[in-house]
Amino acid sequence: MKKSAVIILLFFLCYQAETQNHRPPESASSGIFYNSICYAGAQTFYIVGDSGYLLKSVNGGESFFRLNPQGSGTLYSVSFINPDTGYISGSNQLLLYTNDGGGHWMSRPANIISTVWSLHATTQNTVWAVGVLDECLGGPGAWFSCGEIIKSVNAGSSWTRESWGMVNTMLSVWFPSPDTGYVVGDYSICKAYNGGVWNANWIGTSTIFNSVHSPHAGTAYAVSLDGIVVKTANSGNSWDIIQAGFGTLGSVWFTSDSTGYIGGTSGSILKTTDGGQTWTLLNTGTNQFILSIAFSSPDTGIAVGSNKTILRTINAGITWNDVITGTGKEKEISGRLRIAPTPATDVITVTFPESVSSGFITVYSVGGATLLKQTVSGTKAKIDVGRLTKGVYFLQFLNCEKSLSGKLMKD
Repeated sequence: MKKSAVIILLFFLCYQAETQNHRPPESASSGIFYNSICYAGAQTFYIVGDSGYLLKSVNGGESFFRLNPQGSGTLYSVSFINPDTGYISGSNQLLLYTNDGGGHWMSRPANIISTVWSLHATTQNTVWAVGVLDECLGGPGAWFSCGEIIKSVNAGSSWTRESWGMVNTMLSVWFPSPDTGYVVGDYSICKAYNGGVWNANWIGTSTIFNSVHSPHAGTAYAVSLDGIVVKTANSGNSWDIIQAGFGTLGSVWFTSDSTGYIGGTSGSILKTTDGGQTWTLLNTGTNQFILSIAFSSPDTGIAVGSNKTILRTINAGITWNDVITGTGKEKEISGRLRIAPTPATDVITVTFPESVSSGFITVYSVGGATLLKQTVSGTKAKIDVGRLTKGVYFLQFLNCEKSLSGKLMKD
């Protein structure tokens, strides 16, 4: 093929990745898309989606409540290093940072990239982001500077380019360790080693890889919009196509070297227990497109997708149950619990943003264990925490109307 033809083809693929936005045709799915989920530890999950949707769970995904970041555009990716510290990215160069569990958000615009499709925090202050440059959206002639990988080591306050004018749109990033990571995009996979030296592998198929996950540095998996699953078992030096023909795939997650899950159109979630050689189709009870999967343990996982779909399993995928069914009845947060005194020694006063009908306040350990549970109502409640040991605890109020959360320091 002539060089000019190659250039046109490369730009076309880059532009198609931008317009497809990791999704099947709109006729296949409808409503609000939940685009990304992450597990932050201590039984805490975060979900982001269209129209500024940001949801949080502090009870292992049993229930979610809505947080309110600034703006109402599409949110594409979420990554938290712990229950309090994390990032979300969205349309129009939106990138936000929180260090209080989503109570407050600080703008961290990654001006190098016009759209951050995916990000991954690896340490308290280090975060990687991948996406597409403004130039890529300008039409033919800008093809050479389409994809980009950037990094911040100061919690997003400033960014450096880690790749220069990569031809391919970068769609997903995952770091199994602070120094080793993988990025996928248009028919290519890039690997980082030593914290930022990048090598590219060109996969022998014209497809768009839009999700990558690695259980550890030596093994990684990626899936594509064309139903292809690829794997590396030698730290990214080479990749093999291990499955094809699964239909449009949106997500991949492995809980170990051998056990993993992929999600796609028509509610399909497939599971492997032999490192991807064979796959079993699981019964999810939905026909919605599965865009993102995350597990907090080998047994407990959450899958999200189109039409506000949230599914939860607690038995390694044998059964999946709706957490939010897409009816728009998710619990809304109208504020945070005010807790005093803090640090506390014995009795605390919890103040609600407004009077609440009867519900429960639950106190969780950092590890997610339930330590106290008390029925409350009204505008304030007193809770005896005297028997708790010194440390950090999470509080959640829950009733049939809303969910509110807060954090307690105990002396």
